[in-house]
Amino acid sequence: MNKIQNPHYIFQGALSVVSIYILLKIYEYLNTLEHCPCFTQENDGKYGADITFMKFYQFLEIFSLLIFIVLMFFIKFNNKKGGSRNMLKLMFVLSLSIMLFISGYMSYNVLSFYSNLKNDCECANKWQKYFIYVEGITNSIYFLRLFYLFIFIIMLSIFNFFK
Repeated sequence: MNKIQNPHYIFQGALSVVSIYILLKIYEYLNTLEHCPCFTQENDGKYGADITFMKFYQFLEIFSLLIFIVLMFFIKFNNKKGGSRNMLKLMFVLSLSIMLFISGYMSYNVLSFYSNLKNDCECANKWQKYFIYVEGITNSIYFLRLFYLFIFIIMLSIFNFFK
């Protein structure tokens, strides 16, 4: 059976298309928030949400989902051994640090977004804001998981260094 004909892959593909649609709608919502007078008035302080970063994050989400779709449908994985272990460790720590920053900053922005959003602001009170809240909650959990992983790696490195 071909990969694309497998019901599991069809279901994953359909969910991916729905996810891309939702992420594009959230990106469009963030674009309209930049021109929403009741939101920009409340969000102009130094504790306001960084809408530009939130749009960048949405772009990263869409891009990573597209990469997932390509990997799922079009790439055949082989279990080959080889490669530099030190380079792999460096890439792991570097990507962990970048993901830690991105998820932490997105969590902070969603908290600021939630704090500064008025209930009577019509242009900002749309269904997309709830998906942004869910992204903030999951990013907070993800940030804590990555932070504990980062601390664990540092502790293991220190213990191995003094061994």
